[in-house]
Amino acid sequence: DEERIASQIGENGLKDKVKLLGYVKGKEKTELFENSDILVLPSYTEVFPVVIIEAMAAGMPVIATPVGAIPDIIKDGVNGFIVPPREYQLLAQKIRWLVQHPEKRMEMGRNNLERFEVEYQIETNVYRIDEIYQSLL
Repeated sequence: DEERIASQIGENGLKDKVKLLGYVKGKEKTELFENSDILVLPSYTEVFPVVIIEAMAAGMPVIATPVGAIPDIIKDGVNGFIVPPREYQLLAQKIRWLVQHPEKRMEMGRNNLERFEVEYQIETNVYRIDEIYQSLL
């Protein structure tokens, strides 16, 4: 699909706004999070996508599909949006809405950051795992 998507990006005059980067890691990934406003993950299958937790830590709202654990992480309208797979028009509508409503986008990002700090920080989870081990001893 990469060639088709690249073609559509060109046809719609979006080459200066949309980049297909593929897999990124390390410093490049950190810079992308620092320079992004929204994470969009329209997956067909996932289990527990760590990229959503990374976006939460970066204070970004997330638009994703309701697959795997995503509905447990993203609460529609609170810290992002849930869009059914293959609902491309709705996906575009949600992206456009967040772009046009920066105050709501920032609120959702804050909600994600707060949730990350309470539920997903390493220290919190190390403590939870330690409690489980202690209860087994």
